[in-house]
Amino acid sequence: MRSDRVNKSVSSGPKAPEDLVELGRISGAYGIRGWVRVRPHAAESDALLKTRHWWLLPPASVSGAGGFALARQLRVERSRVHSDVIVAKFADIPDRTQAETLKGWTVWVSRADFPLPDADEYYWVDLVGCLLYGQTPDGEAVLIGQVIGVMDNGAHGVLRVARVVSDTLNSAQEAPDVPEASGASGASGASGASGASGASGASGAKNSPGTDSTLEFLRDAKGRPREVLVPFVSAHVHTVDLENKKLYSDWPADF
Repeated sequence: MRSDRVNKSVSSGPKAPEDLVELGRISGAYGIRGWVRVRPHAAESDALLKTRHWWLLPPASVSGAGGFALARQLRVERSRVHSDVIVAKFADIPDRTQAETLKGWTVWVSRADFPLPDADEYYWVDLVGCLLYGQTPDGEAVLIGQVIGVMDNGAHGVLRVARVVSDTLNSAQEAPDVPEASGASGASGASGASGASGASGASGAKNSPGTDSTLEFLRDAKGRPREVLVPFVSAHVHTVDLENKKLYSDWPADF
């Protein structure tokens, strides 16, 4: 049974910002004093642990349509890592009964509230939409595709890249000026990025999965973008240019 006090605490407050990033999901209550268990979407959880205002969005089975209009802000009094989850205490959730009503709610944080990442580390949300360049056998930089998501394989991040149709690229895209290497040592956990799964037997189709409508992407028979997975480590992705939304690597262009 839902608590009227919980409904009131999560049904009023400021309007949700437009830069919210989904970082985890509440998996249940923790203890008897109103704490909740949050299963983060990525191994690194700095953005969750170091921010004190989270936005919660109810599960679709409860809320239906509505998007961020249904997001509600709660103040985090305390949070810490506990085994493979994060446990947190909200200011307006005093007991287990009310904490249990939040099971299944997703946890979002404004991108503007993220702590600064360490040198040569990047938030996944900032990598999505970047163009990834690889290399030809002659060492020439050539566009492979656009990052549509990032996965965590336990050891490092993996870029999910929607492949472009190679014969549609212009010379400026095929041979860009590569900026000075900045090194991709890791990606901090702030994903929440979605995208279609990869498949073989692709054919060319227009309409970009990202923001660049000038590109033509390979798609499978069901219209899904054909993907290539690229490890986001400095051994392969040697230069990260977030200002221009471009990543440069030694990944074989024809892989």
